[in-house]
Amino acid sequence: MKHLDRLKNDFLANTSHELRTPLNGIIGIAESLIDGASGKISALTRNNLVAIAASGKRLANLVNDILDFSQLKYKDIQLQLV
Repeated sequence: MKHLDRLKNDFLANTSHELRTPLNGIIGIAESLIDGASGKISALTRNNLVAIAASGKRLANLVNDILDFSQLKYKDIQLQLV
């Protein structure tokens, strides 16, 4: 049973790492377009890009939570008390 738990957690950690790069790319591209990287955009396009960036950030936070959980499980996380 512990072996299966380890495999599941390793899968979650590896998948989370693989999701981070494209998510960061999606967020970055959307934010650069919002900032005018390709010129002026319509209000509708801007609103759609804001929604894309916000959704990407929510997904990135979920991915980070999965990674944090995995690290907590194996005591690999270092907490910073503020």
